Amino acid sequence: MYPVRTITQPERRKELVHNFSAQGIEILGLQEHRIVHEEPTSNERILGKTLITTSAWRNSVGAATGGVGILLNTKATKCLAN
Repeated sequence: MYPVRTITQPERRKELVHNFSAQGIEILGLQEHRIVHEEPTSNERILGKTLITTSAWRNSVGAATGGVGILLNTKATKCLAN
């Protein structure tokens, strides 16, 4: 598990994917991404990799908190069941 603290900005997600690829990692668990989205889960393609996240939530002062996800390379993505 990798505590990313926040990857709400698209540039931060690209940076994460770049480092993920440079290290030759196939699957990476993420926590505290703080991405809030309408649907319970979201799939996003970034630089040829797949980021699957559960939505973070808003706390009492409106700040995004929580959220977990998984980043998969192309080989790992092909192993997902539909």
